[in-house]
Amino acid sequence: MHVFSSNRKKAAFTLIELLAVLAIIGIVATIGIASFKGQRDKATNTAAEADMQAIRSAIVGTQNASASYLNDMQHLPGFTPVFLRTHNLLSRTNVVVLTCSDSGSKSFRVYDDLAAEELTSCASFFAYTNFNAQTERGWNGPYVRNVKPVLVLGQPKADFIFPKPTDKRFAADKSFYERRFFPAGYEQELSDAEGSGTRFFSYGIPGELAMGDPWGNPYVIQIPPAEVVEALYPASADEDEYSATRFKYARIVSAGPDGVLDTPCFVNPVPDYSEELFNASGSKEKYRMLLLAGRTIDDNGHPCVKARGDDIVLFISREDVYEE
Repeated sequence: MHVFSSNRKKAAFTLIELLAVLAIIGIVATIGIASFKGQRDKATNTAAEADMQAIRSAIVGTQNASASYLNDMQHLPGFTPVFLRTHNLLSRTNVVVLTCSDSGSKSFRVYDDLAAEELTSCASFFAYTNFNAQTERGWNGPYVRNVKPVLVLGQPKADFIFPKPTDKRFAADKSFYERRFFPAGYEQELSDAEGSGTRFFSYGIPGELAMGDPWGNPYVIQIPPAEVVEALYPASADEDEYSATRFKYARIVSAGPDGVLDTPCFVNPVPDYSEELFNASGSKEKYRMLLLAGRTIDDNGHPCVKARGDDIVLFISREDVYEE
């Protein structure tokens, strides 16, 4: 005969207990996912920063290695910072003989190798861009070898080219123009700077070689326009001093996770771009923000980054600090 005890322990969870356990599991899972996402985002940002350090080293060299774009190209005619793009590190560019007089004198102008068919017979393009082992001058790249592609909808995944303004990374994305990779108001200076009459885009020419960041956008090199230097420095400064100052404040920029290039560089932005920054006409603070890539002082007088969004910024030849 079986005897059933009235004190027998329950063999199963109640509904309330089961719901409580599921809730705890859900909370732990959420914390774990958030932690994983945070670690992943941090790792992605670190990868972008490492890329930018490599780009900077390729441009100016390091203490342990003198090989760099500027070291190789500095004594060649035609170099000017305004045309420095990441493309320069991957392909021969920028030094072309456009004209020569009957007397044999040569006029060197900054141009791009995409227009090499317009060369005259006065001098050879490659004579000035190939590396000369005796003089140790001339383009001797590529200066960056670990290059990531730019993500362009409808293009092969391994596409290392600068996009067109209308291109998108994916169907639901905004175009590269809408995300400020083709800022308005600066193309004219690039076109007129050397009298070439050719329209240049400030951050890159569609179809030329480019380096992609971890989010599929091209890294860009920002060089503050001449107006910024003229507004902040004495009128007695000559053109060489202006160029040197502009290059001093040149920086490599990634648009960051949101893919929007927020860091200010240009005096005439598209209408909806950083209105707060530009509505104080003639303000030296406006030009200082342009020069310092959006770094300014906050309402309490403390240095801060005000207009970069989530962009990642690395100056090529200076520290990223606020200065008067």
